[in-house]
Amino acid sequence: MPSGDIRVSDLEDITCLHIFGADLVSTSMPSDEEAKEEYDFAEKQTFRELKYFTNLEIFNCRRTEIVSYDFLKQVASLYSLSFTDCRLPEETLPNLRLRSLLFSSCGEVDLETLPHPESCVYLVLDNVEIRNEKALGQFVNLQQLFICKTDIEDVSAISSCKNITHLELSDNHIASLKGVEELGKLELLDASGNMVQDIQPVLQCVNLVYLDLSYNQITSLEGLEQLQKLQSSFFEGNPIEE
Repeated sequence: MPSGDIRVSDLEDITCLHIFGADLVSTSMPSDEEAKEEYDFAEKQTFRELKYFTNLEIFNCRRTEIVSYDFLKQVASLYSLSFTDCRLPEETLPNLRLRSLLFSSCGEVDLETLPHPESCVYLVLDNVEIRNEKALGQFVNLQQLFICKTDIEDVSAISSCKNITHLELSDNHIASLKGVEELGKLELLDASGNMVQDIQPVLQCVNLVYLDLSYNQITSLEGLEQLQKLQSSFFEGNPIEE
């Protein structure tokens, strides 16, 4: 606000909040007076007022250190949560039903600690270390899934995510696309920059429109012609036999 006081009622009306480049976001304060005096405000930026954003729907953090998720426990309306280049606390996310989750350059992400995976339709895991990748199978209502630059090797758990239409798996260590054959609604697949050798699982995705398998270890494209809806395909950088 250019002038005047910011009132609690003003914050209650806000549905989208972006925090970029804060050194530290602390959503709680020491309870006793002595601890408050020792609190180092020179090094810590405190955002105690986050607890008043009770009607948030979208929360986006970039280049920020989050020390607590406490304030999110009060935001039942939140459906989209995004963390980019952030240091995250070790505690688990609050018990929220999120439709959209994004983690990019945030260190380690444990899929088993993400709340209500069945509520999520959009999930991004970019340049993070994934723990418990088998838990991907719990995201049964996913429509768009992005797993890029994570070094993941096994994506077979996605066979349970039968609503996926958009799947990006670029720049990982994936040798087999086993599990993809169960994705009957899949329209876009980008698995470039991996170690895939066999395209057979892809041939079951009859609704595929876009396919990028460039820079893998594929030697044969036999059967590709049966994907009658395929409009764009890329295979450069593969040792395909003539």
